[in-house]
Amino acid sequence: MKLTSNITLAGMNITYRYLPLSRFLDDMVSLGFTEVELWGGAPHFYSEDIEEKDIIAMRRTLSDRGFSLVCFTPEQCLYPINIASENTAMRKRSIDFFKRNIEITSELGCDLMLVTPGRGYIDGDSRVAARRSADSLIELVKTAEMNGVRLGLEVLRRDESDIIYNLSTLKAMVETVDSRYLGALLDTIPMALAGEEPVDYLDEFKEKLFHIHFIDGAPHGHLAWGDGRLDEQGYLRQIKESGYEGSLSLEITDARYVENPFQAFRQSVEQLKAIKM
Repeated sequence: MKLTSNITLAGMNITYRYLPLSRFLDDMVSLGFTEVELWGGAPHFYSEDIEEKDIIAMRRTLSDRGFSLVCFTPEQCLYPINIASENTAMRKRSIDFFKRNIEITSELGCDLMLVTPGRGYIDGDSRVAARRSADSLIELVKTAEMNGVRLGLEVLRRDESDIIYNLSTLKAMVETVDSRYLGALLDTIPMALAGEEPVDYLDEFKEKLFHIHFIDGAPHGHLAWGDGRLDEQGYLRQIKESGYEGSLSLEITDARYVENPFQAFRQSVEQLKAIKM
């Protein structure tokens, strides 16, 4: 679904986590979406629950409905995934988890996977945790390169990570890893909470800004557009004028929408398409 000549809008199935994946796909077709970001979580498509036949079936399912897969986002913000963990076993399991999901991303015919930096203990040294995260990412980009997959490193809220929570911490990590297979992934909620705007990230990362999660907030919450107070028109103008050519995913996650996610997407689409650029 085109918003401007160079920006498209993608649906994301995490809002439908208590409904069958087929319901999400059918609803996106009815709304006119042609791109999706696939959340790899249970019960839809969790890596530890699927086999090769499931990957083949998913790729066929998306193709049959005319969808392009713009990003694969394995569930990783909940226990037990943390690439910055001080616990050796947990960190190894997390790295192995991401390596397998990089392979799945490639098998799905997609060249972009979302990855988060993990976190350290609240009373620990965040610089030490950041070093562990960087070491893990350096290992992961080797697998990414072998599979032709870019890793989009997402900025998180300050309460979600003590490692990457604003532009400067994201920039520092991308520069530390220093690979063309690792770039930035912008989420408008932690961005707004940090007092930043899309132009800050667009100017800094340019072509290394791989993807954008574009949602409303108050400023907390991943809300449907119109339910928060963020400046969608100003944000879209900044993104358009930057020359960004890519997708904006509707990562709507607030629990208020789980019983009627279709309405949240329809409202967002109507709100965004009404903007005069």
